[in-house]
Amino acid sequence: MLFAMGWMVCVPMSAQAKTYDLLITEAAARMQVPPEWIAAVLQSESAGDMKAVSAKGAMGLMQLMPATWTDLRRMLALGADPFDAHDNILAGAAYLRMLHERYGDAGFLAAYNAGPGRYDEHLATGRPLPQETLAYVEAVRARLRGDSPLAGQGTSRTVWPRREWQAASLFIAPSDHPDIIMPRAEIMQRNGSGNAVRTLFVGHFSGLPNVSPLSVQEGRKS
Repeated sequence: MLFAMGWMVCVPMSAQAKTYDLLITEAAARMQVPPEWIAAVLQSESAGDMKAVSAKGAMGLMQLMPATWTDLRRMLALGADPFDAHDNILAGAAYLRMLHERYGDAGFLAAYNAGPGRYDEHLATGRPLPQETLAYVEAVRARLRGDSPLAGQGTSRTVWPRREWQAASLFIAPSDHPDIIMPRAEIMQRNGSGNAVRTLFVGHFSGLPNVSPLSVQEGRKS
């Protein structure tokens, strides 16, 4: 696994966010993703505020949209409260892994922020990603490098410099590893009205414990 290969990534965090270390470790082991990813996304999304709600309705520590939370909750047999720290982190970790399988290092963070549909549109048409998304990706990358200028704040409260991150590798080593069984799930994308869905990719979570196949409907922030 990536976090078992000696990768050293410093992720500055607020004192509030650090209280979730054990939950992050559990989610990383269960979803087989590096805990540093989860920690950096959590800090950038919510700055450790488990009751955080975005202007567009994203909820909790990992800022999951309601439709995404609903399907991940059913998939992972989670509780009913989207703000529960354990369940929100676990769902967010599962979603990060899905998106990384789909988009790889270059795109999974942008897809997490803007939504898979919006990122697919960017790839297909060249329509620029929102400035919010570019800032978000740079904020997470900065935390993974350990040089976040305002590590105690979420990106919603921080103005980050734009960088051409698309052409650069997110990590200093290749992301593929033969010991990783990457999950596949039927990910569905809602359009702006919420009336249509589009399949992004299909498959199953054969390599993960206590996970059954289910569509994930995504109506992300942008």
